[in-house]
Amino acid sequence: MIGRMASALYVARCLSVEGAKVVIELSIVHPDIAEFGTDRLFAWKLLHEWVSPADDGTEVELASRYVKSVKLAPLRHAKKAQVANDFYTVKRTGDEHPTVTYTITVTDPELVSGIKAGDCDEVYDYVEPGKGAALTDPPSARKPQASPSKDAASGARKSKPQAALVIPNKTFDDLRMLALEQIGKFSGSWSDYVLEHGMIEHWAETESDARMQSFLDYLTINHRVGGATQVAIARLRSGQLESAKALLSYAEALHDPSLDYNYSGRGGLAALWWRLHEDAKADALFQEITKAQRTQGTNHNQAVHTQFTILARGARWDRAAQLIPSLLKDGSYRDDLLVPGVVVAWEDSPSLFAKVMDHWQDVSTRSHCQNHELSYELCRRMLRRGNPEEYLDAVLRWYGVLDDGTSAVCALLHTEARDPQRAIPYAQKLLHHPELGSYVQQYSLAVLARHVPAQAKSFVTDKLPSFQERGYGHAYLAAAGMTTMLQELTQLHPMRDPASVARLLSDRTGAIALLKQAVSQSHSLGGIGLIDLVDLGERSYVDELLRKELARLAAEPTRNRDLSCRALATSAAQVGMPEHGFAAIKLPGPALRRYSASDMTRGAASVRDYGAAYAALQLVPDGDSNGRVSTAIQGVLRVELSRSVDGPRAIPLAVCDLDYARALAKVGERDAVAWMLSAYRNRLSDSDRKTLRTLVEE
Repeated sequence: MIGRMASALYVARCLSVEGAKVVIELSIVHPDIAEFGTDRLFAWKLLHEWVSPADDGTEVELASRYVKSVKLAPLRHAKKAQVANDFYTVKRTGDEHPTVTYTITVTDPELVSGIKAGDCDEVYDYVEPGKGAALTDPPSARKPQASPSKDAASGARKSKPQAALVIPNKTFDDLRMLALEQIGKFSGSWSDYVLEHGMIEHWAETESDARMQSFLDYLTINHRVGGATQVAIARLRSGQLESAKALLSYAEALHDPSLDYNYSGRGGLAALWWRLHEDAKADALFQEITKAQRTQGTNHNQAVHTQFTILARGARWDRAAQLIPSLLKDGSYRDDLLVPGVVVAWEDSPSLFAKVMDHWQDVSTRSHCQNHELSYELCRRMLRRGNPEEYLDAVLRWYGVLDDGTSAVCALLHTEARDPQRAIPYAQKLLHHPELGSYVQQYSLAVLARHVPAQAKSFVTDKLPSFQERGYGHAYLAAAGMTTMLQELTQLHPMRDPASVARLLSDRTGAIALLKQAVSQSHSLGGIGLIDLVDLGERSYVDELLRKELARLAAEPTRNRDLSCRALATSAAQVGMPEHGFAAIKLPGPALRRYSASDMTRGAASVRDYGAAYAALQLVPDGDSNGRVSTAIQGVLRVELSRSVDGPRAIPLAVCDLDYARALAKVGERDAVAWMLSAYRNRLSDSDRKTLRTLVEE
């Protein structure tokens, strides 16, 4: 296995730096590691989180380019056990960590100028025997390319202009195909994730059977079977019997029990056979599954949750109901296996759904553990079908299970967009529900302030003494539109979270001021506030912030740049300034650039900038199943699935402003414009209403 582990393998400490020569003391700290690399490739691995050449390449290419030589001092606290061309293994001789000193000479002293004696770092890189055979001789006089961001910091002018950044024209489908091809490249790795997170069912809502089969062909055989049965059940739900039968034939032809280690194939076939009234075959297969679970000693939750989902998918409601008392017996462990069955019950058996949720609520109120995956999926489906109130009913009843934050607020605002009068009673219930958090309460108060201001004023009047004493009511006052009281409270108690307050202000100027305040107080540049500022017309301000942050990070030691660069790359992609994101990716050492590239991919996908997402994805290595394929699936496919609920623009600002509406429409967020038109219908002029309707309909 090659890559990073949860625990460090080594600890490296810089002893000295003189010109192009750096001396590193390396100790083995992981009990399962017994190797010291002896070639230039391993020497580069000891440096590549501390140095940041601007050019790219594989580890072998960069080691060839920048490491001139490496020498090892005598081994301490261990004895050599086996010696090979590019490594040796050791046998410990006591309790102290085996330690060796590396003297590494690089091709130019500028490369190690940011390292100083005493610097320490954990090392997660393995010795890879034989990989260094591809090393080439270092160039005789190679200077590392100057970092663009360092040039920006110093104001240096390049003799040659940089080539313009080219972002390819890509669609979500392009990225989906790239992800599927990556799955195929790594022998079906991540197939289970695609099925278990509902992606196949989601795509089946709009794609043909032939198209779905082409997707399934990239998965492992047992997951092709499971995916085909999921699509078939969705087709049956919409009355497409012949389509379901054809998919069954496809699944039956592929099924191989010996490959079905997690019951994806067998469980899907049993469920579909039940749905198509082939009960004897389904019963026998289900019995085979439960017997295998007992034989293998499967954890209780894992076994019973798998069984429940199979029974629910097969519409075996009575048998599924018998399992309810056994669900979640071991707490929330493997509740992810229960989620698909609960979603099917919501689709096809409301009474069973309610029984399961009542049981889950009882468990969750004791453990206080909400399931966000279930929340997002139910909310997404309810929004898609135009029934946002149904999610609000659910969260009011099963608040211990369902998310009472972004999902509930999304559902409330969608209800308000449909009909404010229908949103009012829900806002009243949510505001006064004793178990719900402040976030959903604040947005509920905002709904009341827009349509029944007397009720909002009454709530604030009752709470004001507590706000004044404890200093936590700024967002409530903003939601209620009581800006004078907000200013008075701010004089008594500084705002703890000005960005949250800004999002609840209907006044554009006030929202901008608070968002800028939030940015200035933040320890690292990033977060949803930058998107809000761009949407409010402050693009040049955000551009300058990103430039300054790049310059600041370029002045930091290389090994201190990683996390901040991830945040910057994400934000740059989300605000439509990918050039800053790609500059941020260059700043960490070569070993860590993949993480900024991965986060930038996620940020771009979250705002549907698939060209930037594709370009950033190319910078994530694809040498193993935790690289590019992981980012493509989790950072693109998963983000696309939940973007309507937890995306950066899923909940619009409360600002009532035509320019803000135009900015939202420009990036395709017409649902947010429709909400503005409905929420503020009584304070908009006829001309403004006409403008907003035009933006919605474009």
